[in-house]
Amino acid sequence: MAYSSSRGLNSENHMKPDLCAPGTAILSCGAGSSNSYATYGGTSMASPHVAGAVALLIQAAKANGIDYNPGTLKSALMQSCT
Repeated sequence: MAYSSSRGLNSENHMKPDLCAPGTAILSCGAGSSNSYATYGGTSMASPHVAGAVALLIQAAKANGIDYNPGTLKSALMQSCT
């Protein structure tokens, strides 16, 4: 986990983070050029990983006729984390 990530109990006595996604040293498109790459980090790199996982969960739920809501999606993510 990145040094800047939250750890441990928050002010409401809940353990955080709920889940982690790759967000440090992510190779991505470089700004200002169509053929360059750069290494970035932070929530701007981690959020797309989680959003993609949620999109896959929604697609699978729809394909299998499973009802879903934000709570069930979070639960599925949490139960599949290692």
